[in-house]
Amino acid sequence: MGSGHFRRILSAQVARAGAVAAFIRAAGLLLVFGLQVFLARTIADQAEYGLFAWGQNLMFLLGSLFALGIPLASSRMISIHAHYGRDSAQQAVIRRAAVLMVVFSSCFVAVALLIAFRLPADVMHKIPTEITILAIAAAPLVSFTLLYQAIGRARSLLVAAFLPTQVLRPLLTGLLALGFLLAGSFTLGAFQALAAVAVSLALVLMLQLSLTHRIRKVCNNTEPNAEIDPAHSPDRLLGQALPVFATRFSELITKYASIFVLGFLAGPTVVAGYFVAERLAQLTAIPAMVVNSVIQPWLASASAANDRSRMQQVITQAIHTGLWPTLVATGAVYAASGLLLGLFGPDFEEAAPVLLLLMLAHLVTVLLGPNSQILVMSGRQQTVFRIMTGAAILHLILISVLIPAHGAAGAASAAVISALVSGGACLGVVRFQLRLKSSILLSAGRRSVNEETRSDETR
Repeated sequence: MGSGHFRRILSAQVARAGAVAAFIRAAGLLLVFGLQVFLARTIADQAEYGLFAWGQNLMFLLGSLFALGIPLASSRMISIHAHYGRDSAQQAVIRRAAVLMVVFSSCFVAVALLIAFRLPADVMHKIPTEITILAIAAAPLVSFTLLYQAIGRARSLLVAAFLPTQVLRPLLTGLLALGFLLAGSFTLGAFQALAAVAVSLALVLMLQLSLTHRIRKVCNNTEPNAEIDPAHSPDRLLGQALPVFATRFSELITKYASIFVLGFLAGPTVVAGYFVAERLAQLTAIPAMVVNSVIQPWLASASAANDRSRMQQVITQAIHTGLWPTLVATGAVYAASGLLLGLFGPDFEEAAPVLLLLMLAHLVTVLLGPNSQILVMSGRQQTVFRIMTGAAILHLILISVLIPAHGAAGAASAAVISALVSGGACLGVVRFQLRLKSSILLSAGRRSVNEETRSDETR
């Protein structure tokens, strides 16, 4: 692969948009890293920090579940309407999404609080009730910040989409935690730290609402009067969202189950070590997360137009834009793992093997390619749902076996295996059903789509 090929990749649309989003995401993760070091050093002890980590994970898990897949479904619809210059249709999707989320999140909060109050005392003996209640009550804030982030991303307004949630939220959380620290005679508990997260989410949501109503993307009115496909009508939003939610549910189980099971079986101290390792591993996942975010509207519009050549072009750019920075980031974090973990406290250095395994899980995902994004944006939510459900069940089985035997390292090992199974299955579907090359392992980008098509026809 020559230098000219790399220059074309770096000058491509995905790379340019990815650079903007990556800068914001990197700045945000640096703030998050500093915030977590600050909290780990100022919260009473490692066990108390583990309680905060457990509560924050519950808040974001429930917030993602309460959204019912509406943010991603809205993003796909808005991307398609923006492509055809249908501003009124975009606004209708946004209004429909907001109403649905208000109704469903209110109901879910009531049910979750009822369950929390009725749980036997021995089930939650390691987790204070007030941590659980605060996490449940603040979960809808997460849901709505995800919705308005998806709206900005669908319109390719990357700064408006990512800056509030990725940069301003951790900054505000740190400032609020500092305020609580000073007001409490320099003592900070898990509840106060979690309250700072909740208040920062509320402030960010207010900013997102303002930006959404003030910023209007200038559309390319190529087909302003084009007839709307019934499948993309705002009235179909919930129907489009539910398969996405089912898939998202399985993904969230895979992502968050380890911390919850560790909390119940091993206690908050072990959770703290795993949580820190997971946050550091996320540094290596920045390129893939950014690329997956920016390619969604392009994949959706290319799929709607049945433009397979354009889809392959976006996919090929995404593969290279995400892979090479991930390799560099993984090597850098691995080399500095002792120093980085030591910043949180001497006890956290024991999480080094867990960090290595979690970075390996991210690397496996990047090597296999952005296949779940491709399938969802091409309307194959049901296929992704079946794959991710199987992977989630496998993950639950693995952690139930590995955590009692190996603790946090067992949970991280389960993450590697789950990533390999789900990513490999999605790759197979993209390759044999969509006939697209979506992984560097398939030498994606070395041959054009037309060459591959001719080869397939010859066979």
